[in-house]
Amino acid sequence: MFMKIAVLNNSGNVGKSTICNALLQPRLPESRVIKVETINTDGTLDEKVSANDFIEISRMIDSSPCAIVDVGSSNIETFFKKNDDI
Repeated sequence: MFMKIAVLNNSGNVGKSTICNALLQPRLPESRVIKVETINTDGTLDEKVSANDFIEISRMIDSSPCAIVDVGSSNIETFFKKNDDI
């Protein structure tokens, strides 16, 4: 399956990571969750990347046939700005 999903919201603590980890990933078992966050935590030790590393995020998305991008509220502005720059 080829699918790319981004879950984001301007506000923190609204359930973005919960949607990614508990709702989407179990239904897309071959998916890769890419966590774009630098300040907040979702309680896991999973790798997190900064929106400043947008080129690397793009490569991670492109290299996965099924990707779920969890964009934390502390990185949403930079994520969109970097996307516009490309």
